[in-house]
Amino acid sequence: MQILVDAMGGDHAPKTVIAGLELLNNECTSELVLLGDEGALNPLIQKKLKKLPPFKIVHCPENIEMGESPVQAVRTKKNSSIVRGLELIKRNSEAAFFSAGHSGAVFAAALMTLGRIDGVERPAIAAILPSIKGRFILLDAGANVDCRPQHLVDFALMGSTYAKFYSNTETPIVGILSNGEEESKGTDLTREAHEVLKATNDIQYRGYVEGKDIFNGRVDVVVTDGFTGNVVLKSLEGLGETVSKLLKSEIKKSIFAPLGALLLIPVINKLRKKMDYAEVGAAPLLGVDGNCFIGHGRSNPQAIKNGILRAQEAIQRKLHQTLVQEFKQRENKRSEHIQTEHLCEGNKS
Repeated sequence: MQILVDAMGGDHAPKTVIAGLELLNNECTSELVLLGDEGALNPLIQKKLKKLPPFKIVHCPENIEMGESPVQAVRTKKNSSIVRGLELIKRNSEAAFFSAGHSGAVFAAALMTLGRIDGVERPAIAAILPSIKGRFILLDAGANVDCRPQHLVDFALMGSTYAKFYSNTETPIVGILSNGEEESKGTDLTREAHEVLKATNDIQYRGYVEGKDIFNGRVDVVVTDGFTGNVVLKSLEGLGETVSKLLKSEIKKSIFAPLGALLLIPVINKLRKKMDYAEVGAAPLLGVDGNCFIGHGRSNPQAIKNGILRAQEAIQRKLHQTLVQEFKQRENKRSEHIQTEHLCEGNKS
């Protein structure tokens, strides 16, 4: 197994990436490959060499900055850590790529380099978010702003597979995010996707789910377009930070509140850990023909560590091969159905 890490990806890279490797200890059993500028990496590595797990470096003199156009950057910066990393995992099911860098560039490079799994029209970012019952999966979390109904159907199928993989749930419940539970609600996009999913036997489809219900554990997978999904993701991040600041502010206003807060520290720490994106580390880009994981741009060392472990877990449990097989079986069923319909029409004539 081999995990290729974009050492230049993230707001505070490469320092944060090296610090993340330091936290791995013996948890990572895969071969680690760092991709980045050796001139920037070597001074950091020399300071912590004895504390780092075994790894090798692939020198990548170019870097894709956050403000660059994703497609143009991928086409012109062939020696960047993102492009080189994805090229090195192509056609290797025992390898995975992880980056906390430019997510748009990772998406574009993955499509151009790895291509899509047969039967998948659009790949999607599958974010793992907290709920009352544990966690749920939201997709798309930002890869596709404009979607067609078939894209949401693909997201539902991929999300269901990932829910089985991540939470060991045999029959994950899937819902489409909408502005009401009634079938008349939603948009043309959600209504058309809803009709298709109602007729499929491949997943446990519940129907529409409202925004107020996505965190209460009613469903295991929430499907939406990338624009809406990214708004939900960023809103949750902002809410967590706001609640934390408000709590601290209110504690300071009261004489006795600090004592109560002291008693609640273990509970507060557990809640913070559950809400912290760093505990998950990275989200898979499902639907591309390879193992590709995307981390938050603000990833701290803990997030880098867990992102690497998510990638390793995907290799070990054959997430990519499972998706390929399931979509292949789906396409075979579709072909058989079409042939049966043609045969019936021929007999009628």
